[in-house]
Amino acid sequence: MKTYSEARSRLRWYVGRYIDFDGYWAYQCMDLAVDYIYWLLDIRMWGNAKGAINNDFKNMATIYENTPSFVPQVGDVAVFRNGIYKQYGHIGIVYNSGNTNQFLILEQNFDGNANTPASLRWDNYYGCTHFIRPHYKSENTTSK
Repeated sequence: MKTYSEARSRLRWYVGRYIDFDGYWAYQCMDLAVDYIYWLLDIRMWGNAKGAINNDFKNMATIYENTPSFVPQVGDVAVFRNGIYKQYGHIGIVYNSGNTNQFLILEQNFDGNANTPASLRWDNYYGCTHFIRPHYKSENTTSK
């Protein structure tokens, strides 16, 4: 388990990188999310993007349903299961929490071609049904 500061640093590190966690099907959206959760919590997510919320996070993450008043936090994993995402889903990581109308997402394979690096895009919540919020280790404090 990592700290929130470490997680934010990792998100910046991902931008522009090609992440292929499992070595199959090139740079899928799930590869980025799996790599992030594995690095952060040492938990290997399985399945496709729409099934991400069904993984066992061993009480190290909380799953939130997306509602009209919900505003995600930086580091939350956004899960898309409705509309055009109904078959396999889509997944990404919240990079800027935004507001109830939009948020900045870090994602791969938004276009379905699996040939682009992790990049940022403003998203309007269309099809987004859930957020996975990792728990973080306490930040180190030094006593004098």
